[in-house]
Amino acid sequence: MRAGVPLFVAYYRRGLEKYVTAKRMIEADEIGEVRFVRVTMHSTPDVESGARERGELPWRLRRESSGGGLVRDVGSHGLDLLDFFFGPIADVHGFATNQAGLYDVEDSVSGSWIFESGIHGVGVWCFVVYDTDDRIDIYGTKGKLSFSILDVGGPVELAAKGRERRFDFPPPDHVQQPLIQSVVDELRGSGRCPSTGESALRTDWVLDRLRGQTCHNSSG
Repeated sequence: MRAGVPLFVAYYRRGLEKYVTAKRMIEADEIGEVRFVRVTMHSTPDVESGARERGELPWRLRRESSGGGLVRDVGSHGLDLLDFFFGPIADVHGFATNQAGLYDVEDSVSGSWIFESGIHGVGVWCFVVYDTDDRIDIYGTKGKLSFSILDVGGPVELAAKGRERRFDFPPPDHVQQPLIQSVVDELRGSGRCPSTGESALRTDWVLDRLRGQTCHNSSG
């Protein structure tokens, strides 16, 4: 604000057709009034035991480089999408722990929140389990909407009115291009970019609250 120039942030999913379509479905009452959302993200460990001692940790798992665990990186995109769909979150409670002891930052985060609109949400991010999955499930009074966060070319699945439908989206050639185009359009006075410094700060605030109660691995 002091510099008098706009700030845009590269939460590029806000510009991709897959997530824009999901937002339109919600706004078109395809699943009725939204009651709650659930975020699930888990994966196998991406480092071997002893990597920390050998100095082989990737930057995303080193506090001095990333500021925290993987939830700050890959987990942030799902939370930003929820802000894109439903607006600001009003209150958050969470827990961050290191369950496996493979590195110093947290490997597991869970929490709950409520949007200013009254919609409830819950989430679990665990990066030290046996398999990999990520998805957002949105539950309404008429149905459910589900899709992957990280697989930007994956389907949007709609279960409503007694039937299930799947909407496929091919992987984009350049995932950042639609959002970059919206930045250009806004700077030229012909559009608006959906990802701003203000919206990104809201996601950072949610992440900080989710990670606010940090416990260390009991095994040391």
